[in-house]
Amino acid sequence: DLSSDQRIISAMELCLYRIEKNWGHTCAPLERAFKDNDKLIDVDHEIMEGVLRSATEHFKFAEYDDREHIATVPSFERENEIASRIGNLLSVGATPDEHLDFDFDQLNLRASLELSDEQKEALNGAINSRVFLITGGPGTGKTRMVEAIVKALKSEGRYVTLCAPTGRAAKRLEEEGGLGSFNPTTIHLLLTYVKSEKVKDVGTLIIDEASMVDVDLMTETLDILNENNHLIMIGDADQLPPVGPGQVFKDLLNSDKIPFARLTGNFRQTEGSTIIKLARDVIGGNDPQLSRITSEKGVIFIPESDEDKMQNLVLDLYNTKLPRMLNLETSDEVQIL
Repeated sequence: DLSSDQRIISAMELCLYRIEKNWGHTCAPLERAFKDNDKLIDVDHEIMEGVLRSATEHFKFAEYDDREHIATVPSFERENEIASRIGNLLSVGATPDEHLDFDFDQLNLRASLELSDEQKEALNGAINSRVFLITGGPGTGKTRMVEAIVKALKSEGRYVTLCAPTGRAAKRLEEEGGLGSFNPTTIHLLLTYVKSEKVKDVGTLIIDEASMVDVDLMTETLDILNENNHLIMIGDADQLPPVGPGQVFKDLLNSDKIPFARLTGNFRQTEGSTIIKLARDVIGGNDPQLSRITSEKGVIFIPESDEDKMQNLVLDLYNTKLPRMLNLETSDEVQIL
């Protein structure tokens, strides 16, 4: 008994819901949304568009990347809320004594934690900003930055709360030297603590592995912050997006409205390792020169296009060749990704 208009609205809401839940997109290009809607109802696109544009309590339209996009009102308002809350934090401004260069001599960092120049610059930005982002690939020293920032904030008498999106990431923080005493938790547990008033104020909130945070979790996190709080998010913008909808960390970086630091140093692989060059080639959109790779630089490339042979090759490497080549006692020390 639904009217034609109601059927069009309901079908589009279902399409956008599926796009968000299955693909993580919080809106869709109009043509793509129409194409999906055609699988549910048979309606002329001009009629469909007229109904959708007049249904202002259900949908929002916006230009992005030279294409018009459609979003549900709740999805649009959620993203608007994130932007507005972060904008409010930034607009509070820093107090005058927060603009000084930090005295790194007072940090008393352990020898293995000595900071590079770009890390010192990132630390300065982090402690001087209401909202600050730190990004970098694997091995660029993000985790050691957490410890350095925490010690710097502590030396200034500021209260710090540490959290991460997953239990594993929170556990890794806890195991870092000097961070266990700050009781790092998952974001979900922190939200529970704040709601039950077990935690009264988060002070400066540091979120590690921030690229895993989706729009729903970000909205909830910003709910516990006020104009007295600071927010520092640390992550890898080139990682896969969160399991849930949105890619908050990457979008915040791309907005060019929030101060950030990009770490490029290499603290993990041997200097000159092909792994680093390959990763940077892929991230930069350049075709990696696999044919030039030799085993001397940390990577061996073995071309094989037959899937059956490929599987046998991997199993042979895992069970026999790599343990022998690397003098390993068992193949358990080899990891297949």
